[in-house]
Formats: sequence, structure tokens, C-alpha cells
Amino acid sequence: MCGIAGIYSPEPINKKVVEKMLAAIAYRGPDFSLVKSYRAETGACLTVGQVRLAIMDPRPEANQPFESEKGSLTFNGEFYNFLDLRGELQAKGHTFATRSDTEVALALLDRVGPAALSSLAGMFAGVWFGRQSGELLLFRDRLGKKPLYLYRRANCLYFASEPKAILAVLDSVPEPDRAAVADFFYLGYVPGDRCIYQNMQKLPAGSYLQLRPGQEEKQARWYLPKPEAAPGEEQLEEIFFDAVRQRMIADVPLAAFLSGGLDSSLVVAAMARISEKPVHSFCVRFAGPQVLDESIYARMVADHCGTEHHEVVLDVKGLQEAVPLLLEHFDEPFGDSSALPMYLVSKAAREHFTVALSGDGADEVFAGYRKYLAGHYLKRLGPYGLRRSLWCPLTSLLPTGRTNRFLEFNRRMRRVLAGDHRYSGPRHVKMLHMGPIPGDRAFGSRLAGLDFQSVRDRLATRLPRDAGLNDCLRFDQELVLQDDMFVKVDRMSMKASLEVRSPFVDHRLVQLANGLAPERKLAGTLRKRVLIERLGHLLPPEILARPKTGFEMPLGAWLRGDLAAWAEHRLFHQTPAADWVHVPRLREMWDAHASGRLDCTETLWYHIVFASWLERWYG
Repeated sequence: MCGIAGIYSPEPINKKVVEKMLAAIAYRGPDFSLVKSYRAETGACLTVGQVRLAIMDPRPEANQPFESEKGSLTFNGEFYNFLDLRGELQAKGHTFATRSDTEVALALLDRVGPAALSSLAGMFAGVWFGRQSGELLLFRDRLGKKPLYLYRRANCLYFASEPKAILAVLDSVPEPDRAAVADFFYLGYVPGDRCIYQNMQKLPAGSYLQLRPGQEEKQARWYLPKPEAAPGEEQLEEIFFDAVRQRMIADVPLAAFLSGGLDSSLVVAAMARISEKPVHSFCVRFAGPQVLDESIYARMVADHCGTEHHEVVLDVKGLQEAVPLLLEHFDEPFGDSSALPMYLVSKAAREHFTVALSGDGADEVFAGYRKYLAGHYLKRLGPYGLRRSLWCPLTSLLPTGRTNRFLEFNRRMRRVLAGDHRYSGPRHVKMLHMGPIPGDRAFGSRLAGLDFQSVRDRLATRLPRDAGLNDCLRFDQELVLQDDMFVKVDRMSMKASLEVRSPFVDHRLVQLANGLAPERKLAGTLRKRVLIERLGHLLPPEILARPKTGFEMPLGAWLRGDLAAWAEHRLFHQTPAADWVHVPRLREMWDAHASGRLDCTETLWYHIVFASWLERWYG
């Protein structure tokens, strides 16, 4: 794992420029930093560098940019199947000077170019350069786990693992993209087909960008899954264990995140069976009132699997100390508040370990979220017309919150009804929005002409009108998983200089799950059915029977209490955001939340995040 940055140009670029880019993301690779410049026979130039978190073959010989006679490779991530590929290449007479996955990938790219990408399994984003031809190949892994940002200026192509590396060498910060801002307020993150900065873009998942001197550039999808080639359900356990085994290959100490939920528990259970030594596990526990404490379940799994278990206790003081760091770290506004505990558990694990495995991705792959039950519950409330005319007005009269079961039930019911639609596709898109502010009252003058309906309409084109469960899961894999979950894990773990690996997003498991009938993943109200039936024998029965709770903080209560003064000042007295948001409506939401009449946690947090981002870059 690491951070990369570079500039492809018609003339040589001073190395100091790319060194400055790398300095902005130095935390991604604290072990080594190197910049190299190349000029091909065709005249094309590349100045590229990496800050390295050394995991596979940490010796200097494996540092990047890594060169062969033909090409140069610099990438961020890991190729998990490199040992198998290495054996195949050795059988053909290829010799290797290191034990690294980098040298194996370079050998394949040198031989067959973009066709090599389909042979590589893992999480990665990188650049290959032809030292004679001047060809540049930028590429990204199948599901988009590792990021790659692009920016064009004056016949030069800038690229980096995070926007801040590019922004560090621009004369000024590009203006915000209005449509991306609207998307953020609806989703809580910026989707992959947009970037918050004008003229900056993200290389799409499973794609490559190929530039050859004197030829038109080519951007194409290299990952095109074939449903007919998906593995069968009977292979699930074998593939799952192999995915875990591959992600345990490292030349540095390794641990696991354990929440006590089904997904992380299965990963830890598999690790415990594979490892010859006790696995080290980490969980977050929130201290104080109004807190759902899952640590009892994490300890239960830890005892069952014989792990060395560590608890990270997070209280208001720890949160307050971490919030400014979080708000200043994300280069695009990012509203998923679970990034805070993600960072803190990563920081704790990094004190003794360099790699951690997690259960991320299982919800979007095997149907773990409550929203997938929405259609089931809405049908019990009667036909669509009755739901709109009776239940929506009725629930709007009830208070919502998270301090007791009654308020929590009202909150969930109101959200389900707010996302209701006659057709399942548009309903799934409406369920993506967490906040109560309607689009026609949410935006300020800078977003004139935009509203939430336009955001919904654009997203809805990616789903059939009568979308089934598998349609919704694939949609979430391309949006929620890629642009929320992966961004959160990458930025927060890398901020702590920790590599996080996620077996459930192994492309073989994703293909298997997407090829299953919907009822194998969701049966009535039973979610992740196939995981429970095929892998449940690895865990105590209590873990299989417990309801899903999620990685959720008591942020709503803190915004009414310990963080209230700070949040109100950020929203209304220390922000350049007034032209972007409808301040009177925001004040209504603040007052309703403060009084306990409504739970507006997500909406208020999105606005705090946006105000902080705007002030940092434009204030």
C-alpha cells in the first residue's frame, strides 16, 4: 500500500514538483519515498513517484517506481495472486530479483499491456510507462477499492492517489463543481462519475486510460464480468477461505477488525483456522449514555476463535479531538460519520500492526442492509396510494430520535415512507437520501437550478424501473460500496498508515453472489441468508441470531450536548457556505434537532462537513 503521484508531459518536469505532490500524502507511505523521471525515444516524458508502506518484500530492491528494460511500474495496493502468477512466469523461464508482487505485475504488463490486468487479482491503482515507446497506461482495480484522480492542464496529465497531491502544485484550487455539491448533499459523498473540483476526474473502476504519442487516447473498461462464468454456491466456502488466505500474505505483522457482527466475525473465524498463531483482533467501544455497546459480541467471537483481543474506547473527548482531523483530511466533502471510529481503530491497530483484515463489502454483496427490506414492510402497510394518503401524514406528526425504541421506530418508519415510490427502482434511489430537507428548500443561490429531484432522476437511469434485489445490489456495489465504503476505509486507514484488506470484495465472491437467486441472499426478513447457511458453522449461534446494528456513533446526541456549541458555530457563524445552502431552512432543522422533535443527525452532519471543507479550501 502506498500513495502515488506523477505528471505525463511533452517536456521534462522538475522532480521537485512531484516531490511536493507526494509530500501532501506522505502518511500513505512512511517507509520510503522516491521520484524518477523518464524520457522515451518518442519524446514523451513521465515524472512519477511513490511514498511506500512496505508490506511485500520490504527491502529497498522492491521500492517503486520499479523498472525493467521495457517499462516502469508504480502503483498503490496489492496483487493478492502474485505467487501463483510468479510460478507461471518462472515455468516460462522468467527470473525474479525480488519477492514482491510489483515485479510480477511489471513482467505481465511488459508482455501483454492492458490484457495483463484481467490476470491480476487484488486492490490496485497504478501507472505503467513504456520506456522506449512513451506509452502511458493508467489503471484501476475491478471494484474501485483503490483511488486514482486525474487532472489536465497545459498538455500535461497530472495523476495521484488523492486530490490534495494535485492541488498542492496548482496555482489555485479549481472551482467547486455545482452538480457534485448537489450530489453530496443528497448522498453524503461525491459519486465516482463526478469530482468536487471542476476539471478533475476519477478513473472509473475496472478501467484503464492509455496514451500513446501521436495517437488518440483510449479509455476502456477492462473488467467486464460474465454472469455465465460465475462460480456456483457450493464453492462459496472454498473461495471465501482462499480470499482470506491470500489477504493474510504479508511480510509484516497482521491483525483484524472485529465488530461482533456477522461479516467481521466470519473473517476472524477464517483467519483463526488458517493462522498458526493467535490472531490479533480490534474493536471500537463507545463510552457514555445512549450507546449501543457491541463489544460483548466482539469478545464472544474473540473467545470462540482464541484471538488476542483489543478494545478501543471512544468517548466524547476522543471524538472532539478526532473531528477536526477528519474534517481537514478528506479532500472532497464526505459525510459518513463512521469514518471517525474507522480512523481511531486504524490508529490503534497501527501501533503494533501494518495490515488489518475487515468484513467490509458483505452488506452490498450479500444484502445486509435494512433498506433491502423496505419493499417487504411497505407491502404490509397496504397499496401505494394508501401509504401516501394515510401513513405518510400520520408518521409526520410523530417525534423521531434514537434515545428510545419508540422514537427509533418512528425514525425508521418515517425514513422508509419518505423513500417510498410506486416502483422499486426509483424507491431504491430515494432510500439513498438520509436527511429530511426537501430539495426545493435545501439549496442556496450558488446551486440555483439544481434540486434533489434532478439528482434522483440522474441516479435512477442506472436502475430498471421495476428493479429486483440483484439490480439494487449491483447498483450499490457501483455507488455505495465504491464511493462511500471504499473511500472511508482507504482515507482513514491510510491516514493511520495502515493497510486494510477486505476478503468479501474478492471479485470471485462478488461474481458468485451476483449470480445467485435473490432468495439465496434475502428470504423474508433474513438477510445474508447464504452466508449464514454456508459459513454459519464457523461462529457461535448467538452471533447468527443477533440483529444487524452497523458501525454507528451516537452523533445525534452529541450534537445536542457536548458538540452543540462547536457545531452551531461551525454552521452559522464560521462558514462561507451561506450562498450554497438555504440557511433559514437549515436553522429550522437545527432547532428541531436540538429540541428533540426530529432526528436530523445526517443532514446536520453533512452541512458541518461541507462548511468545513469549503472553509478549508476556499475560506
